[in-house]
This record gives sequence, C-alpha cells and structure tokens, in this order.
Amino acid sequence: MPAPPVRNSATEETVNPMLVRPGDPAGETGGSVADLVAVIERSSDAIMTCDRLGRLLTWNRSAERLWGWGPSEVIGQSSVELLFPPHLQNDIRKLAQRVLAGETLEDIETEARRRDGMLVPIAVNCSPLVDETGTVHGGSLVARDMSELRLYQATLAESEARLRDAEALAHAGMWLWDAATDTVQWSDELHRIHALDPRHFDGSLAAHLAPVIAEDRDRVTEAMLAGLRTGDALEIDYRIARPTGERRWVSARGTATTDSSGRRVGLRGICQDVTDAKAAEEALRRQASLLHLVQRIAVAANEATTLEAALRSCLDAVCGHTAWPAGRAVFAEAELWHVAEPDRFGWIRQALAGRPSALAHHVRVGRAPVAGQATTAGVVGIGVPVLVGSEVAAVLEFFSVEPAEPSDQLMEALLAGGIQLGRVVERTRADRALAEQALHDPLTGLPNRVLFLNRLNHALSRNERQRNRLAVLFLDLDGFKHVNDSLGHDVGDALLVAVARRLGGVLRPGDTLARFGGDEFTVLCDQLTDEEQAIVVARRLADALVDPIDLGGGSEVVVSISIGVAFSGRDDDSADHLLRDADVAMYRAKEQGRARWEVFDVAMHTRAAYRLEVVKDLRRARELGQMALEYQPQVSMVDGRILGVEALLRWRHPQQGLLSPAEFIPLAEESQLILPIGSWVIREACAQLAAWQDEFPGAADLEMCVNVSARQLASDDLVSVVSAAIAEHRLDPTKVCLEITESVLMEDADFYLEALRRLFRVGVRVAVDDFGIGYSSLAYLRRFPVDVLKLDRAFIEGLGTGADTTQARAIVRAVIEMAHALQLTLVAEGIETADQAAALCRLGCDLGQGYWFARPQSPDALLDLLRRGGLALPPSTRVGAVARPELAAG
Repeated sequence: MPAPPVRNSATEETVNPMLVRPGDPAGETGGSVADLVAVIERSSDAIMTCDRLGRLLTWNRSAERLWGWGPSEVIGQSSVELLFPPHLQNDIRKLAQRVLAGETLEDIETEARRRDGMLVPIAVNCSPLVDETGTVHGGSLVARDMSELRLYQATLAESEARLRDAEALAHAGMWLWDAATDTVQWSDELHRIHALDPRHFDGSLAAHLAPVIAEDRDRVTEAMLAGLRTGDALEIDYRIARPTGERRWVSARGTATTDSSGRRVGLRGICQDVTDAKAAEEALRRQASLLHLVQRIAVAANEATTLEAALRSCLDAVCGHTAWPAGRAVFAEAELWHVAEPDRFGWIRQALAGRPSALAHHVRVGRAPVAGQATTAGVVGIGVPVLVGSEVAAVLEFFSVEPAEPSDQLMEALLAGGIQLGRVVERTRADRALAEQALHDPLTGLPNRVLFLNRLNHALSRNERQRNRLAVLFLDLDGFKHVNDSLGHDVGDALLVAVARRLGGVLRPGDTLARFGGDEFTVLCDQLTDEEQAIVVARRLADALVDPIDLGGGSEVVVSISIGVAFSGRDDDSADHLLRDADVAMYRAKEQGRARWEVFDVAMHTRAAYRLEVVKDLRRARELGQMALEYQPQVSMVDGRILGVEALLRWRHPQQGLLSPAEFIPLAEESQLILPIGSWVIREACAQLAAWQDEFPGAADLEMCVNVSARQLASDDLVSVVSAAIAEHRLDPTKVCLEITESVLMEDADFYLEALRRLFRVGVRVAVDDFGIGYSSLAYLRRFPVDVLKLDRAFIEGLGTGADTTQARAIVRAVIEMAHALQLTLVAEGIETADQAAALCRLGCDLGQGYWFARPQSPDALLDLLRRGGLALPPSTRVGAVARPELAAG
C-alpha cells in the first residue's frame, strides 16, 4: 500500500507545490511563481521533484498521465520503487547518487513502470535541487514518453528494409543523376549489381559510366544526354564489366527530373540485371536454328534396327547440313581417335586424301564433344561421343579441309545426336541389363543380398583352403525411419544413394559393399592378415557419415550408422552364421548408444537368445494373466489428499519372477508388442477407475495417469482406443491423463504436435514425464497442449541434505515457478524422505509421488487406502511427517 501523502503541519491539508493553480492563495507569493507552476502543469513532459531520500515532493499532470498515479497516491512515496521496474531500480539509485553529488544528467534512456504494470520507454533529464547555501537537498526529474518515437523509428526501419528487399528480389537498383553538380547516387542494390564497394564509388558521372564496357559506353552516354535534352524516357540495354572481369547485361530505364521552374536538371531511374534473361533469349534462338538437325538425327536413331545403320544415317544428316563434309564413326571396341591431339593431324590429312575409310591410329575420346584445329595443317576435326548415360559407345568424327571453328550451337546439336544414338545401344543391351539387375540393387547399384551371399560363400571356401580369415560387417542406418517419415521416401532414397557412395569410398580394394535391404548394408572384408584390418574399415565407415549429407534443393541430413563385426575362424563358419553374428553385434552397438561398432562375442549370442525368449514369452503374457497394473498415489502437497494415481505395468514371469519394466518395455517397443500391450493398459486403467468410483463415491475426482510410448503416440489407433475406453466406462475425460516422456516429444515435434492435438480434442489431459533431463524447452511447452509437468526424480534427490541442496532447490524452484507461470500442474516424482517432501511443500509444488507417501499398490490396497482416509492420507503421512507410514511398505 502507498504511504500517506505528506501533510502541511499548519493546515493538516495535503500540499503539492506543483499543483498550485493561478488564483490560489499560494499564487499570492508572486506572479512569477504562479506562472512557473502553470507552465510546469501544462508541460507535455512528466516533471517531479524528490528529497535526498528519493521521496516524491511534487508531481505534475503529465506525470500522472504517464504513470497513472494521482498526486495524493505518490507524494511521500519512494520514487525508485514506485516508478521503475525491479530490474532497473539499482541502476536508478546509482543515477540518483550522481545527481545528489551535484551532477546533471541528460537524455538517459530507461523504462517506467506504470500503475497497471506496463513498461514504457522514457528519456529522463535529472538535475540537483540546490538552496541558497549551495546545499543539494534533492533532485528534479523530467521524463518524456518515447513510445511514439520508438514506433516511428521501427516503422521507418521496416519500410527501408522492405525497399531493399524489393530491389534485391528484382535485381534492380535505383540511380539519380544531378546534371548541375555532375553527381550520381546509387542504391545498395546497384552497388551489388556492379560488384562495387560503395567506398570506391566517388559519385561522379564518370564513375557511373566507368563499368560500361568500351563498345557500349558512347551509346549509353548519348542516351543519357538525349534524355536530359529532350525529356524522352531513357530505355537502353548495355553490358558492364565487374572488377573481377565478369561481364553482365543490364537494362536501364529512366526519366528526367525537373526543378521548381520545370527546367530539366537530371535523370532518375532503375538499372536491372538482365543477364539471365539475355542468355535465355540467346539459347532459344540457338535451339530453333538446330531443331531441324536434331530432328533428323532422332529419326535416324528411332528407325534404325542396328547401331551401325543409325550411325550411317546420322553421318549423312550432319555432313549434308553443315560445312563439315567428311565423317566417320568409330566403335568403342577399338581405341578411339581424339582430335585434340595435334601430333595426329598429319596422318589424318593423308588418310582423308587417300583412304578416308581407314583410321590406323586411335586414342581415347572424352565424355563430351571435343573440337581441335591442327597446328601444322589445315584439317579441322570434331569428335562426338555416342553416349549411353556417361558411357562412350562410339565416336562420330567430322572433318573439313578448310579451317573452320565449330559453333557452340553445332556442338550442342551433335551432343544431342550422340545421346539419341545412345538409345539404340540401350535397346540392344536391355536383356543383359535385366540379368545384371537380378544381382544388384536397382537404387544404389550395389551388389544385392544374392550376390553378396554368393561372394561370401566363395570367400569362405577359398579362405578355408588358404587358411586366411575374413570379416562380415553388418551396417544399419540410425534414424533412417525418421528421415523417411518426415521428409518422404524420395528423400530417403536419395539419402541411401548418398550413403552408399560415401561408404564405398572408404573401403579397401577388393572389399564388397552390398545393400542387404531397407537401410541395411553389409561389407565383406576378405584376405585379412589380422582382425585390426577389419576394425580400421569399421572406423572408416562410421567416420564417413560424420559430416552432413547434402541431398540438393536445400535438404541436408545428418545420419549415423551402427556396425556389427563378425570374424570367420570358428568351427561352425557359414555365411548364415556370420551374418547372424554380425547382425547381433550391430544390435548391441545400437543398445550402447548407436553411431558405433561392436565385435561379436559369444556373450552377445547369449543375450540375443535371451531377448528372443523374452519377446516370445511377452507375446502370450497378457493372455496367460501374467501382467497386472499397480497404482501409486499422487498426493496434494498442501493438505495430503490423494488427487490421482499412476498406473504402473508389472509382469510376473513364470520362471524369472517379477521383471522390471526396464527389462521388457524396450523389447516390446522393438517388437511392436507395445501397441497391444499399451492398449490393454489404457483399457484396464480406465476400467479400474470406473470400478473405484462405483465402490467409493469419494473417488469421483480421482485422476488416472497412464504412460504412453512413442510408438503408441505415433499410432493412428491411440485416439480411438482412449475414446472407446472413456466412453465404455462413462468416465469424465478430464480425469484421464496420458504421460509422455520429454525426449519422445523432441524426436519429431511437428509430428507429435498433431498427435497431441487429436488427444486434446478428446478432452484428456497430457503430462510431460521425466521433465528436465531431456531438452527442456519453453518453446515446446508453449506449442504443445500440455497440462502437467512431472519433474524427474534426479532433481528431487538433491533436496535432502548435503552440499548440493542449494543448487537443487534453485533448479526446482525455477521449474515450479515456470510451470505455474504457464498454468501447468507440477508433480514431483521419487519423493523418498521427509526432507524432500517438506522442501517441495515450501517451494510451492502442487503434487508429490514417491515411496515417502506410498509404494505402488494393488487395486484393492489402493481402494482400502482411499476408504480409510477418505481422499486424504493420515496426518503421519503428510508433508513434514517424521515417521514413515505403514502405507510406505505397500
């Protein structure tokens, strides 16, 4: 509450010297004082004075408008605490000390805290108040609201940014020429078009024309002068040269500028980079001129039944259409002649004159058309490959005894013709290609499972005779399913191709890389002298995927690979056994954190067999009645009432006894059994809640919490399972809470956001479990429809006694305050001591769960607990109790 205003000792009336109005008794002390008071009252700036202790003495109307406080509410109050936000108060006090020391402060920018809590930007001037003896007895403060100025500045900056963006998008910059001063101004985009540093542009007309190439400069100069002279619009295209030597086409458009008398004094306009447009126009023209030739070659390729016939038709078409009258075709079976080697031209000239059908010497030709002119003779030749993909199947050669330079258009047409002819080759190879595909992966081109097993079996037979060893490496991409689901199968396929290329690039000569299926690859390392050679290969394969993979189109993916290694040399060596062992070692690598390699040992086989046995038993565990739910209370930290319970799955294995969820839930996830098991848990928990409510009316407000896995959340059936269970038992959906771990939500935020929205529409509540040990982001808490945060037990453990208590308290307090600010309920897990419970109570935690209150209970035990205590635990079990209740024993 504000302190009462200062009173006049003589009249006991509230006095504010800054509120004296003209005509009031106070005005009789002198017209100048009254006039000054009136000016201050009418000032648009907030004006106030304070004594040496910072207490407000005077307060004008503008101060009242700015802060929202009336004079009677502020006089005598501390100006620092009342007028400024807490985070600035120390800074304001330091400024006040400088003023009391006699210093005048001007244009201090800070923030005012209004009566309604809003922060307003202000500019402040502070001056000391000095009496006739020179003693500083207080200070004055003049504050101006800067909100409108800040808004104007922001709007102006945004407008300028939009203009720059528009120029950049259009590749167009603005220019302005003042003929009277011979100065030219360029916009930033125009500097970028010319690739000129603004510091090196002196703003003269000469500098404006300097980048124009010499052949176009006079034309541009005359056009600008004509525009100034006649007032006609300027429209001209010309070429410029950048400092690097690169040439660009630009299109300038402009109009004359006039002074107040209408006299033309300069030009203004825009200059746009049209290089790409010019290139497109030229390409279209070239394409049209060669269309006829390309059509003739295409017809020859389509109608021919053999490659020889197609080549003869093509040679006739080209020689009849161009100035290259002599032509010859050479097949790839022989060494191919290359016209770019001058030392061959002397012989070629003789061959053309005597026996043009014979070529005695040949060298390899490149993958693209190559033109060359003899240095010692007048014969010019062109070589054009007939391409099947990137393979050269034959070479077309054209010659002329007259020196000539082939045009780019002709070279492009000939290359297109070579590609058309390559299709004839493709048809003849179709059957052979089909046979080849039977042994290779069609996506990556790698050997497939069949070919890999064939090579592995041959290597085992050979190594048995030579007493050498080999290794099989089984590789599986980590996170490939996530890439496929989130980015699509096309991106997934591109990723597999890129991965195959990287992996193949780090293998030893003679090693075999195969795609085994899906995102699985295998490597055969043959002829090993020691095991370390295969380990080195495994390291290289893992390192090959460290850098992101660029898939083009702005897509960049980071993946890793888990590798299992199995060596030959055992009595039961076979291809199947080696692959099985390498596969087991690979799964061990995934268990150990992924992105690593593991070598197979017998213990791994034992573990794998155990896992298979557990999964087999898990498939029938529900049917055989081996699974049950226990329930652990969630207790109010205020009054000890049981407000909810968490359903916890238990499996009593007939041979191994009670299994921890940590032992079988991961296996259920991997084997997809988590979906039917999870659905059963939801139905069973809802049925139990309904049974409690029927037997004990006090359980009507009890909340049932059920854990949901990542696979369940990704399943399309989850919403229908939850909805059906709620409807069947006529439950209030707000009394059902689904718990999802924080790390699951972060795996694919956009995907799981939609899943949570579907649950939100059902009406159930959602809790984030294990909060704090994962990514803990305020961003996802704001995006996701979350109702509850469950603070992980790792933070609760530090609330006991010890050196880490202070830090643990600070962390827990911050999480609780954040949850409450976001209107979320905070549940603390794993409370095991009275100290922890008491600390959480003092920190304002909403609910607690843990052995201190009660262990997980059977349904009957939990019902008995509710009946004995209503919905409240006995006093001995509440927060701060010193003795553990009998409930803690279960």
